[in-house]
Amino acid sequence: MNRKNTFGSRIGLFLMLLVIMAICRPFHAYADPETKGTCGDHVTWEYKDKTLVIRGKGAMKDYTYDDYGTINSTLPWHNLAFTRLIVEEGVTRIGSVAFGMSTDLETVTLPDTIDEIGEAAFMGCEKLESIKMPKTIKSIEMKAFDCCWNLTSLYLPDGLTVATQQMCTGANNLKDVRFPDTLQKIE
Repeated sequence: MNRKNTFGSRIGLFLMLLVIMAICRPFHAYADPETKGTCGDHVTWEYKDKTLVIRGKGAMKDYTYDDYGTINSTLPWHNLAFTRLIVEEGVTRIGSVAFGMSTDLETVTLPDTIDEIGEAAFMGCEKLESIKMPKTIKSIEMKAFDCCWNLTSLYLPDGLTVATQQMCTGANNLKDVRFPDTLQKIE
């Protein structure tokens, strides 16, 4: 056998091994993030075009965070970059930590059926500048708007009866806060 054929055979064998390895290597399927699901007993969510829509009847589920403010990765939309949140008519409560650390969130639309905003519901929404709250809100829990760095105004609605001292801690750019006459208690 001459040297040229041995070299050619080795190259051919090497190429064949590469093809076999490419065909036989393990196949890794990576799932796309979920774009819809449930977030309460009768409440669902759907994500499309950087918009998260919450719809249904009743309260949203409460979520959790640890002592360091790290949002639990069980938030169904934790890896979706949404800039707009629309909560539709029928939803009555924004769950605790529900939109915490949604750092791309810029605008929020809440319906007249909302009567409570849970603890740390919008904590760490850095790009949120303002939020228009319906008059139906009776309670805003602690840290609801904590660390919303760009929040410049917060107009608490007529009808609000309970608020917390720490509902917007860390909102350093907050320049205008309006309290309603119906406010009975700041905890």
